[in-house]
Amino acid sequence: MIIEQDAGALDETNKRNLQRHLHRLAKAAQLSLAKGVLQQNHIRFLLTVNNETKLRREARPEAHRRNGAKHQDDPDNQGSSARASDSASDNVDRYSCN
Repeated sequence: MIIEQDAGALDETNKRNLQRHLHRLAKAAQLSLAKGVLQQNHIRFLLTVNNETKLRREARPEAHRRNGAKHQDDPDNQGSSARASDSASDNVDRYSCN
């Protein structure tokens, strides 16, 4: 259109330069669009992985409680940790060189 009308008035060297610049412009636009699509896909993938991880984290403590596993933050678990520290100190006393 306008470029074709203006290009008709150019000599051969300028026509080649214009053609080279238009080719570069078309290639840059194509790469930019492809990059944007890849970034959108990567963001969508990361959001999916993040949501799956959140679901696993939310479900994990519930499953542990059902199976009888106790967390250190659990107040019912304080007695077992106290017994463990007592038995550890007994073992240290037993093997000391005093």
